[in-house]
Amino acid sequence: MSSSTLNVLQVSVRLSEGGAAGVARTIASELTSRGMGSAFAYGYGPHGLESPLADEFDSTRLTARPIAALNQVSYSLRGKDTNLQSPKSRAEFRNRLRSADVVHLHIIHSYFIGIDTLVDELLAAGKPVVWTLHDQWAMTGRCAQPGDCRLWASGCQVCPSLTAYPPAKIDRAARRWSERRDSIERLRKGVPTALVACANWLQEEAIAAHLPNVVSVRNSVDREFWSRTSHTPRSRPLASGSRNLFVCRDLRDPVKIDWDLLQRVAETEGQSLTIVGDDAPRIITGAEFVPAISERSALADVYAGHDRLLFTSKVDYYPLTIAEAITAGVEVFAIRSRAAEEFQGNPLLRIFDNSQEMLESILVPRAEMTEDELSSARGMFDPTVMADAYVAIYRELLAAKE
Repeated sequence: MSSSTLNVLQVSVRLSEGGAAGVARTIASELTSRGMGSAFAYGYGPHGLESPLADEFDSTRLTARPIAALNQVSYSLRGKDTNLQSPKSRAEFRNRLRSADVVHLHIIHSYFIGIDTLVDELLAAGKPVVWTLHDQWAMTGRCAQPGDCRLWASGCQVCPSLTAYPPAKIDRAARRWSERRDSIERLRKGVPTALVACANWLQEEAIAAHLPNVVSVRNSVDREFWSRTSHTPRSRPLASGSRNLFVCRDLRDPVKIDWDLLQRVAETEGQSLTIVGDDAPRIITGAEFVPAISERSALADVYAGHDRLLFTSKVDYYPLTIAEAITAGVEVFAIRSRAAEEFQGNPLLRIFDNSQEMLESILVPRAEMTEDELSSARGMFDPTVMADAYVAIYRELLAAKE
């Protein structure tokens, strides 16, 4: 098979929302630019309805709103989605699988499709599978973001936090932990399969969880954002202070946002603060609030209008906000986390152990960088790099199948 005839079916719960969906769309764009094909089979859009991007991509919706609602109840009580599918969705999914050369899984939890059903369909299709781990759901018995909890390393015998997403009312984590391992092993034995972590530190966690043969491919920014920002010279910071930016689509998430820190930044003389996102639970006097921005060139322009990104999340895996900021030539101040440390060594990144350290450094202007230095700092986020890595994995799996 020539590379120009390669067709990839990407499977994920969302098409238009979240970082994993953005990565999947970037892969699709890069494949298309190379004369390859990329279709989508996704769960649902906002409020369980059609994705707002459904008409922009070759896509099939797999999860009807009532089934998504039943899956939410099932997950809360049983720790797993139902195996329900409408006959139409099942037929469309099977047709998509037949047309694909490779199936690329992304986020397959969150009330989407029962993993038993998914694995059965993949094995029946017999196509190679790439599964990108964007979080730790495959490692645990229940949640996708265990935070500081490491009980997944020994079987999730007792879940200490049933509120961790996806939340549950009854603890079934120990049983589901074994079932997930069995599902992964059943998939690997049936078809050529590659498990891919989206960050090096997540690869280390997956190895610690005894998942087999995990490799790492770091996420990139999308082509539109890259083209808009990567070759644009950065203006010098304002002489009177710095323009600070905070970006988080859902501002209700308490483990991603340090509101007290943002308040103190807004109160600091000479510092401005823009907060981009939806559903803010509180208002910070002096800060400008901007709704979440989906249009990529518009978001790139927002980054370009600021000097510094503030990053306070403790649960991200490979935060695209950091990648976007650096690509735009914007300095990043981050509270220490494994996700932030993934970018360690980049000259535009500074990591702090606590918010007080960050505040004390905010008044110190960064040293000016040459365009060559900026180009080097941005280079790792070129979407070509990520696409090259995935195409190599696709080809390797197809060769193993022959």
